[in-house]
Amino acid sequence: MDDERPAAADFADLLAANRAYASTFALQGFDGVARAGVAMVTCMDSRIDPLRMI
Repeated sequence: MDDERPAAADFADLLAANRAYASTFALQGFDGVARAGVAMVTCMDSRIDPLRMI
């Protein structure tokens, strides 16, 4: 790898956009722990709406 700059430099615009989005995200208080003991596994097909299935 000839380029010595950090990999994050290539994604600075994406990281800035994510910070802006995260700062106004309404559900940011969740800790990510499933309380109901339920997990749903789906494929990465964008046509699937997992929440609509349950």
